Amino acid sequence: MYSKENLTKIKKMNELAPEAMKAFWAFDKLAVAAERTRGWRYPLLAELDAPDTLGARRVVRIRRSLAKAWTELVHGAKRRPLAQWTGKVVLREGPRDANSPGLFVGVSTDRRFGPVIWMQRGSESRSLVRRRVLMLPPLNARLAADAIATAVSDGDADQPDAAIVAALVDLLTRLSALVCALPWVTNLHLDSVLIDAGRAFVVGARVDVVPGRKLLRGYPHMAIHPYPVELIGDVAMRDGTVLHVRPIRPEDADLERAFVNGLSEQTRYYRFFYRMAELTPAMLARFTQVDYDRELALVAIVPSDDGGPQAFVGVARYVANPDRISAEFAVVVADAWQRHGVARVLMRGLIVCAKRRGFELLEGTVLRANEPMQAFVRSLGFSIVDDPGDATQVIARLPLG
Repeated sequence: MYSKENLTKIKKMNELAPEAMKAFWAFDKLAVAAERTRGWRYPLLAELDAPDTLGARRVVRIRRSLAKAWTELVHGAKRRPLAQWTGKVVLREGPRDANSPGLFVGVSTDRRFGPVIWMQRGSESRSLVRRRVLMLPPLNARLAADAIATAVSDGDADQPDAAIVAALVDLLTRLSALVCALPWVTNLHLDSVLIDAGRAFVVGARVDVVPGRKLLRGYPHMAIHPYPVELIGDVAMRDGTVLHVRPIRPEDADLERAFVNGLSEQTRYYRFFYRMAELTPAMLARFTQVDYDRELALVAIVPSDDGGPQAFVGVARYVANPDRISAEFAVVVADAWQRHGVARVLMRGLIVCAKRRGFELLEGTVLRANEPMQAFVRSLGFSIVDDPGDATQVIARLPLG
């Protein structure tokens, strides 16, 4: 099923649809347009309701200029007939700066990678984007900002101000949420996106859909699965402590490093099977940049009472094996939090998630000397067998059928 976050966004879009249509409406009579747009925010953008009319638009800065702009557009269309013109004029709220730099943003579907979000310079010479960039959804604010930084002016050229970047980040993350939630959207083209006063204005849009495509479990239409927000929650421990449990995120690198560095030498050895001083950059990236389709890492966090930095107190993860029907698990808890029930909370959540993902077996390697871990996994229903490849290890297995 789709995440609660995306379903909430879709519901909100439906609730706000009448208000959203206020900024995009087509009229066939000037008198009706003047009456319906009463109370709209000026300036307005006016253009003919016909394909390929991006250049045929007028900026209406005050209400009394609407009639003149309307007349120019309609008379121009009658002198030079346009194919597929509906006879209507589209009005929408527009930016206060009519010369704000524009750009094109869209979505294309690749046979291998699924939906790909792209951004490139617009037809205006002052477009702030200098190069075309491609982005694989899902996007968060950080990924969107990085893509914008790649696309904007080079070297010593002026950089966009914070308001423009914020408006673009908002647009790209909303577009990402749309393609994640709606698999039937195969192509989308936003023509001339204008940025003004911290807001993005889309002059024109074209969307291609596949009506017969159905909602499926998970996100099979995407190369990268979105962050599983439905797994975020709080758990009350026996002593009354409330732990925040959620899947790990790429931006958790510093928390993960601090967590591993804070483990005792023995705890690190039991987790990684060798003496390790600290995580290498490659290991840190591997542990925090997770492909949620084939792996999951649940972290337990102690909320800070004084507003200080949070800290991991436990991490449990599974990674799919090549057979795609079994997964390997691991769990580790900070020394000060062991025997408080943290590992049990994380492992129960991990087992539930593995079952929902469709795995049939959860297994993990445990050092033979780590008797507390063997006793713990047995209490969860795991069986312990000898590792035929290494006498110093045993294998813990739990059928999920």
